Amino acid sequence: ALGWETRAEDDAATRQLRTGLMQTLGRFGDVAVLAEARRRFDAPQSDAAALPADIRRAVLSVVARAADAGTWEKIHGMARTEPSAMLRDQYYALLASSADEALARRALALALTEESGATNGAAMISAVAAEHPDLAFDFAAEHREKVDALVDTTSRARYYPRLGFGSSRVEMAEKISAF
Repeated sequence: ALGWETRAEDDAATRQLRTGLMQTLGRFGDVAVLAEARRRFDAPQSDAAALPADIRRAVLSVVARAADAGTWEKIHGMARTEPSAMLRDQYYALLASSADEALARRALALALTEESGATNGAAMISAVAAEHPDLAFDFAAEHREKVDALVDTTSRARYYPRLGFGSSRVEMAEKISAF
């Protein structure tokens, strides 16, 4: 069994397989994976063994996608107080990865604030589109002036259509054509 813990004999491929399986099974809603990811996420920061570096990103990804309002707020707090720009950017991206539509709407609203920053703002809208393409496209179209300020002029022609790319609705093609 692969398990959650890295073993001394694990090579790079095994470590990648472990994190890939965590994320895939979490995405499919595997109850055991979700529970273990939440347990590790909720462990006190003093318990480094609960969230070792090699699985940290995968655990956070699973937890963020399945987040409830309390978990989303905890990640938001982590983003606001993180001194490392790299980790702070990761936390803002995680906020935008929720499968919950209400939390995705909160992430979209946050994307247009100074708090998340211009670079994170555009990326957050794109991240919401991975789970909620119609919501993200409609939001970006509705707030086009503000979103345009976040997206380089040479990228805009691709940015908006890509938001709707994952939609399964015929209406999305019509919206993109009309845009």
